[in-house]
Amino acid sequence: MRIAHSLWISAGCSLLAAPIFAQDPNYFRLPRAEPSLGELTIGSNYMLAPNVEFGGMGDLQEGALTRLQESSDTRPPVAYMYNDGYVQQDYTSSTTPRERTRDGNTGNIRFYSDDQVVEGEDGSKDLVFHTFGAEGTGEQYEADASGAGGFELGYNRFLSQKRRFGWEVGIGFNGFDSDYKDAVNSSLYGTKYVHDVVNGDPAIPTTDDDDDDSTPEVPDPPYTGDTSRPTDADDLADYVLINLDPNVGGDGTPGSTMTAEELSQYTATVDSDMRFRSSMFTLRFGPTYNMELGHRFSLSMGAGVSTMYYSGDLDAIEYLNIEELGTIATTGLRKESDNEVLFGGYVQTTAAYQINERVNFYSGFQYQSSGNFEMQGEKYNVDVDMGSQMFVKTGFGVAF
Repeated sequence: MRIAHSLWISAGCSLLAAPIFAQDPNYFRLPRAEPSLGELTIGSNYMLAPNVEFGGMGDLQEGALTRLQESSDTRPPVAYMYNDGYVQQDYTSSTTPRERTRDGNTGNIRFYSDDQVVEGEDGSKDLVFHTFGAEGTGEQYEADASGAGGFELGYNRFLSQKRRFGWEVGIGFNGFDSDYKDAVNSSLYGTKYVHDVVNGDPAIPTTDDDDDDSTPEVPDPPYTGDTSRPTDADDLADYVLINLDPNVGGDGTPGSTMTAEELSQYTATVDSDMRFRSSMFTLRFGPTYNMELGHRFSLSMGAGVSTMYYSGDLDAIEYLNIEELGTIATTGLRKESDNEVLFGGYVQTTAAYQINERVNFYSGFQYQSSGNFEMQGEKYNVDVDMGSQMFVKTGFGVAF
């Protein structure tokens, strides 16, 4: 009886206590996990296009005149190569195998304009050839630069479970291209070389329309002489011959500097094609402050120091174009590169949305100043303004 009475008393107490415990919000609830102090972030880090300038363009050196001297009939012949033609040793046509003529004259020539045929001081005719160059003005030219796509891997560490104050470190990469494709300002200069005409009447051949007598004859350049000199007297009478070597001036050297009036007869431009590829590795470190805005949203701000390793590669080629002659000179493809370590600082602000207790999505802006990257190559220079760069950041953070 005593045992049964005790069981009834225990059961009654349990029934009375059940409503009291049911009203407690922590009734049968597991303890809440403590907030994580560390957070790993990974995301895109897009840099707005910086200001890029190119310099050193517009200089194309005038080709040096060289006399290629033959030593035998199996070697290349004597030849002078000009921007508006050439003069080269010709052959006799009476022997087989052909031999080169060595009387100091030649008919193996090419020129592009009747303006190259001038009257000499003694009333005879001369044939004038030229070599040209261009000199730049030293100006800087603004390039077309694209934005720099990239990524950043970061780590945030809070000082307490309130997750307000902490520090952050980020390692990122960005790369972008910039180019300049246009004419640049430059001044044309040149040297003229005179060869005496010793036989015949050099002139650009003309083309006429046999079906229409009213159509005037038009020049059909270039004039190109024969490589073989005729031996028949009648053919030789009309065969154009000039001195193989150009006339020598008072200083004992061939050629004379062209005057401004002579240069004004030509319309010249220098076209530049510059391509610059940039790669940037950035390391930043500094304190951060996080502020919760409701249950899922938060706003963080940070500032600190940064180090950037900047590497640049330049491909450049330029062309000297003369309207009357076409493209007469090129620099050829030149490659130059340089790298530099830049130091600076940053400030940033980021908004985050908490997807769950561990994962968040963030987006924000970062302003960074790292000075200027200046590349001074053998011929060209590049200046990239990294003094005030803006980054757009998006990605995910994982707390642990």
